[in-house]
Amino acid sequence: MLTIYGFGRVPDLVVGLTRDLRVLWAAEELGLPYQVHALDFETDLRTDAYKEKSEFGQVPALDDGGFVLAESGAILLYLAEKAGAITAADVRRRYEVTRWCIAALSTLEPPMTVLNLLVISRSQDTEMKARLTQWVEMRLEAIDERLGDHAYIIDDTFTVADVLVVTMLRMLGGLGIVEKFANVRAYLARCEQRPAWQKVLDAYEDRLHAKRGAGRRTIPERLAP
Repeated sequence: MLTIYGFGRVPDLVVGLTRDLRVLWAAEELGLPYQVHALDFETDLRTDAYKEKSEFGQVPALDDGGFVLAESGAILLYLAEKAGAITAADVRRRYEVTRWCIAALSTLEPPMTVLNLLVISRSQDTEMKARLTQWVEMRLEAIDERLGDHAYIIDDTFTVADVLVVTMLRMLGGLGIVEKFANVRAYLARCEQRPAWQKVLDAYEDRLHAKRGAGRRTIPERLAP
């Protein structure tokens, strides 16, 4: 059985937005049995024992019978191959999934994460927010056009690349950005309605002793007085 190192406690502000959810969702979608090793964000990540699994002391990490892997993108690709969802024999498919995982992490995530952090920190740097918003909208415009041809990011089959794209799009909830792009908005709703995601998020909220629905709230809702 897989052991997924995920959070057992995080600040309320980021419940439902942490990266362990990517791995949990992928494992659930792929039908791989797993158990969660819950970590406290304040103490457990800094221990030498955990840094042996994740050099940067970050979540998530995976232990598959002694094979330990960190970094969510690498873990998702590993799980997809382990489950037979992508194979070495189908080279083009394998690299198309890999391509979109890399795009999600290197092209989409940086501006989305920085914009999200500015909102969370209540930054008054309106110029920087405007620039980042424009940058994010350029990315979403391209994705919106792509999603006009099929249900998911690669084609009509849900893959681990969708897990990465969707968990990033969720950071933009309530900012009025996703709402501008009809295909992206429908895609996000379609993916969030998947039973595997609902199951994982419910279990995650229970593990963190969060109120039901806490992980589904947008950042503006969390920041409201």
